[in-house]
Amino acid sequence: MDLRDITIVKYMSYLDEFSLMLSDKVNLIHRDGFDSSGTVTGLNFFVPVSAQYSGEDPALFRVLGSRRMEAGPIHRVTGLNNYENSPDIENKRLVDDGRLIFFNGSNSFSDIFMNAGDTVNDLITSVNSSVSWLNMSVGQHMTSNGVKYRLYMEENRLPISDTLVIDASGTLLSEAGFQTEEKAFLSIENILNVENGSYRVTFNETLIDGTTVSEAVDIDVDTSSATILNDVANAINTQVTNVQAKVIGGSIVLVPVKNMAFDINRLEIEDEEGFLTQADATTRSFTVLKPSETLENIFFGATNFDETQGFKITIGSTDINVDPTVDTLKDFAEKINKSNTGVLADLTPHNSFVLYSTRSYDFNLRLRRISGPQGLFEGLGFIDTNSDPLDFDADWNVSYDLIDPSEDFATLRSKLSLSELLTVDKKFTYEPFYFADQWAVSSALSMNAESLAVDIGQSSANSNWNALSISATGRSNTKILDLISQSRYEKLLANGKESFFEYIGGIVAEMGVEAETANKMRDNSDVLLRDINSERERVKGVSLDEEMANMLKYQHAFDASARVMTAIDEMIGRVIDNLGVVGR
Repeated sequence: MDLRDITIVKYMSYLDEFSLMLSDKVNLIHRDGFDSSGTVTGLNFFVPVSAQYSGEDPALFRVLGSRRMEAGPIHRVTGLNNYENSPDIENKRLVDDGRLIFFNGSNSFSDIFMNAGDTVNDLITSVNSSVSWLNMSVGQHMTSNGVKYRLYMEENRLPISDTLVIDASGTLLSEAGFQTEEKAFLSIENILNVENGSYRVTFNETLIDGTTVSEAVDIDVDTSSATILNDVANAINTQVTNVQAKVIGGSIVLVPVKNMAFDINRLEIEDEEGFLTQADATTRSFTVLKPSETLENIFFGATNFDETQGFKITIGSTDINVDPTVDTLKDFAEKINKSNTGVLADLTPHNSFVLYSTRSYDFNLRLRRISGPQGLFEGLGFIDTNSDPLDFDADWNVSYDLIDPSEDFATLRSKLSLSELLTVDKKFTYEPFYFADQWAVSSALSMNAESLAVDIGQSSANSNWNALSISATGRSNTKILDLISQSRYEKLLANGKESFFEYIGGIVAEMGVEAETANKMRDNSDVLLRDINSERERVKGVSLDEEMANMLKYQHAFDASARVMTAIDEMIGRVIDNLGVVGR
């Protein structure tokens, strides 16, 4: 009875959760990719699990926002943060000497030199006096522990994402608390090794829009000149548009411009006369500023959005506080996932926001109230307040219930008009969900394996953080397959506590333990049953040997009793027969 009503149902429910979450996770990844030909996109990998018999009152398992929040402009980047007051940041001293090179992304470099012992305030002063398109400041930001202070850089005329900050020393940006990454550039190491003469170098460039451009530069080399490094750099900068040269530490570094995404891999060089070979040109890695796609950049300029005040959303009775100056979309999702509210958040490959319900609430978001700023929910592409699906400018001062448990499904579906909803059947008491019964590879893939998505594509730059144009980049890009493979480690199961890898392993391990326990209980039951049956037979059964022994015992007792009676009879007879005979 327990096996039928409890154990089997439990494991069927486990498999239902696994198949539901895995199929939707893989589908959302696969749909964001292109096939190897670059012509097919938007296909599901699995047949989507859906409501089969719930009619107009299904469970709402997943909500997917319509906005693809990527390839937008970076307006601010945050460095040192979470300080009690501004002097704690401004008076912080630098440990090492350093040099920052600010490149406006097209044709201008600005240098900042700092010495060990200088303060962050000295750095702020140097940047603001030397760089016209960027400001560095200290300001407030709201954390879960109240108002704190941060160091940040803010655009003046150019989005920071269109510029480049090179840390020639490799440590200065990190000391100031800014995120960094390594970027490769072509470096001409030994210009003095080049024989005097004239050289032509041709740059074949691939721009971010896919177009190709060829540019040639004529270089006159005179190794006797004291300014040969600057002479060569100036020759490149005046004759070429998409590559700029900068002298760094005795080398000439070639930096692709923003139209090439500062990517040296978009540059192919024809050096038939051997200039670069003689100059020992090589690829070098430099530390550069890594602009973070924080929420203050994504929601920048929205009505009444104040990044310094932060915001919160409430799921059930749990408040989740968000600091848009440091939190990214991924950070926001992780905060939701750690809140243990029965709601999980995730991102698609092209940064659409996803909300899931978990097993603890029967995979039904309608059982939880989710509220927060109206501007947030429109900004995530869940709702549309002005009948313009491309305008994400709802008021952040207006409190809004994204999901209200008291609303019927028709009202909810109308409210979430921009969202893609995945509904499933509600669970009957003591029954599994039967999601696994619907689990199958989509017919499109079954009939044509070449439609398998492999290429994640490239989003075109946009001004409002809504990537409407995504183009294929070629069959050599297999990022979609990598993401599907990596998804097995994401903690989306067991109420966000286990990954797919851990979950299926846990099921197998648990089944093994329960099977071993059941086998031992069966063996113990068999032994106990044999003992009981033996005792029962002993009590109620007949033993012939024992009965024969009893019969012999009773027979001997009867014979002894008979002899006693005979002796008594003889004694009485003698007394009667011989009484009074003496003396006759």
